[in-house]
Amino acid sequence: MSFFWRLAAVVLVALILSIYFLIPVSLSQSQVVIIKTSEIHAFQFLTNKTHWAKWWPGRRVADSIYNFNNGTYDIQKFTNSGATLNIKRNDYNVPSQIVFIAANKESVKITWNTVQVASPNPIARLQQYFVEKQLNRDIKNILTGLKTFLEDDRNVYGIDVKLAKVKDSVILATTQVFAKYPTTTQVYELVGKLQQQAKLKNIKVQGAPMLNVHQSGTTFETMVGMPVSSEFKASAGFLMNKMVLGNILEAEVKGGPNTVNAARIALENYRKDYGLISPAIPYQTLVTNRLSQPDTSKWITKLYYPIY
Repeated sequence: MSFFWRLAAVVLVALILSIYFLIPVSLSQSQVVIIKTSEIHAFQFLTNKTHWAKWWPGRRVADSIYNFNNGTYDIQKFTNSGATLNIKRNDYNVPSQIVFIAANKESVKITWNTVQVASPNPIARLQQYFVEKQLNRDIKNILTGLKTFLEDDRNVYGIDVKLAKVKDSVILATTQVFAKYPTTTQVYELVGKLQQQAKLKNIKVQGAPMLNVHQSGTTFETMVGMPVSSEFKASAGFLMNKMVLGNILEAEVKGGPNTVNAARIALENYRKDYGLISPAIPYQTLVTNRLSQPDTSKWITKLYYPIY
């Protein structure tokens, strides 16, 4: 019987030694994710506590405390490149840090590090090891959720931005300066003139009206255009514009003037955030006829921004 007790003791000692040998004094892990977003938006959503709730895949417990898969994530402080947190799981506190840097012009690299000093108690040390393994899986899932959120332009800009190709190369246009922002009636008076000019020249109109309004001091320089089938010699007061069939940013919104203006600003911010250069002026395509549809909530507008 003493032989079995001695054997059991040897096995127990071997198990304890293996725990010390296999589990290091410092338990650490690092999860990395590359996200297609600008550094500006990584800063916006990682260094502001009010924005964490927008992308966090779990539950917000308090002002700076979040929960995910039975773990509690307590934000200790924000930095210019991320945040430091204390993670509590199974009565163990694990210090961690999330940081971001620009990977290139279009992406950021986000790294989440955790580290804890292993307990000298073999049982506690083993428990810490399993906690670290679970946190590794949880943080990976959290970063995957952040990636999904930030790579959706609707979450960041409020609009869905697409990269498209210019389809119409010949534009019949006319301009007029107004003392105030042009009304719907004034815009469609210009549209009517374009339609009459195209009909006079026996040229086919191939799409919805295009609009650009630029405020210069106290006046509003308004250009209205319509894509036509071919180039022709236009009458006085009309322009023939040639568009390069290159790349163009596209976004579609539904709503009235305030919605369209907010989307216009968002598209401009998108262009600036990604350092895109524009060879031509942005414009709107009035998909819905504003005169026949007085309900502005039903207006559909496509916004375009030519880029290199």
